[in-house]
Amino acid sequence: MRDLSKIFEDLNPRIQRINDEGLMIPPDINYQNQFTLLEDDSIDSGRFLDDIIFVDSRRRTFESITVSGYVTLLCQIITGSVRFKKGECFPLFSPDDGPKSKLVLGIPKDFANIANLKDGEELNIGKLNCITCVGEDAKSAIEIYMQHAEQLEVENQISECLTIKDGSIDFATPAFKKNRGPIGLVKNVQKAFVNFETFNAYAFMKSGERSKSIIAELGHDRNLLRIMSYLKLINKPGLRGLVRIETIIDKSEFNQTKESIFSTFNSLARTLPLLTDQSSIIPRTPEDVLPVIFLEKYLDRYFYDPVYVHCAVLESFGEKVG
Repeated sequence: MRDLSKIFEDLNPRIQRINDEGLMIPPDINYQNQFTLLEDDSIDSGRFLDDIIFVDSRRRTFESITVSGYVTLLCQIITGSVRFKKGECFPLFSPDDGPKSKLVLGIPKDFANIANLKDGEELNIGKLNCITCVGEDAKSAIEIYMQHAEQLEVENQISECLTIKDGSIDFATPAFKKNRGPIGLVKNVQKAFVNFETFNAYAFMKSGERSKSIIAELGHDRNLLRIMSYLKLINKPGLRGLVRIETIIDKSEFNQTKESIFSTFNSLARTLPLLTDQSSIIPRTPEDVLPVIFLEKYLDRYFYDPVYVHCAVLESFGEKVG
């Protein structure tokens, strides 16, 4: 009988512990045979960036409420920023003026029609209040709301310095501006935008190396382009430490903007590995750079207590909870 580790050892496996089967089952990577690479064969070394704002959200799902066979989700979304400047990192919020926090009820659109619930409607849950978000299902509705919250935070911060949003960028505004971004930092790559052979080669890049930029239309708007590059954060083959950096521009802006985008990617290729825990001792590194981990720790302090929320739901529904 063959040993699994022997079969996988030359494929550089990435092992992830699943803490909650219902919330995280890693999907296969979706490869794409037709793609377009930009840039010349040589990629210049960029300058180190000593002033960057990182934007991220934290989500906690408190309750699943099933009604007439439809599942709704009660979540808290907290969105904020930190600034890395000259070797120091500090949050851009305080106890007196905290991060944006909202209790959100994700609702499938079919049930929203049945219950006559509108997107963005304010609801009371006992002593708590929440806002509704409607999507194809409850999970996608929550993700849409979180993306919008992050978009507003990016718009609020982007005038200061280069702004990086943790995760993919799926919004058109603000579009890329020189020395400002925004840039998406994608660590959970689900869609490769290239074929298997090309993507596999990226796994063998050295720390600080990046791929030639890739261009693709934004799925829901053919007037917008996604420009992206893969970046290796650590000197270890395989998917560990492989992230994608990306931005969105209008097609009409591509020719006059592309060199500025490439220059920004070069600078991030030099900077982000230096903001990475190379030892991988800290959970969720190396793909989560240290300023993002710093931000997440601060945002976690603003979550409601799960017992408090559960009691509020029970008190609100009373005997109608089944």
